[in-house]
Amino acid sequence: MTFGIDCFLGIDDHWKNPCVQLWHPTAGTLAHVPVPQFSLEAMSAADEEAQEYRRRFGFEYGNYDIERLCRPFESADSRAHDAYIELVDARYELMRSWACMYEPLPAGEYGTSALEDGLEEQLTEEANRHIAGNSELQGALSEHQFKRVLWVDGVDLSGEPEYSPDGVFSHPARIQVTNTVYGSR
Repeated sequence: MTFGIDCFLGIDDHWKNPCVQLWHPTAGTLAHVPVPQFSLEAMSAADEEAQEYRRRFGFEYGNYDIERLCRPFESADSRAHDAYIELVDARYELMRSWACMYEPLPAGEYGTSALEDGLEEQLTEEANRHIAGNSELQGALSEHQFKRVLWVDGVDLSGEPEYSPDGVFSHPARIQVTNTVYGSR
């Protein structure tokens, strides 16, 4: 038997240690996957290929622009402040667009707002490690026993966002779980 559990997908745009996390309101953090390619250090030193990849997501800022985020903002100029905030927001949007890179399908269908494949695999693996043999955590997630997480999907970017217990802006998501050991995607 498989069934879904509502949870949240958080995109932490921390400047040094950005990550994507999967969490549940009563069970806490289920998975935490670092995305070092979005650290300011990595982004400001990106080669041309990496910058082109970012542009495909609509991120039109170059390495020099990213370096501005590394410096403390000290201008009284409101236009400079607005440009700075715009860059911070654009970086967050880049991370969100990368994480949820596949076009949403109609609600309820498999793959709704699907995640980047490698990210989903890492979230699923870490959630399974975290949940394995932890009956207390499983009980906090669901009244039904289950063996493992099959996939993460149903990320609702237009849904009511929440803040994780550690303050990460998060979107409603869903994990699909199974009570069979041999279940697969």
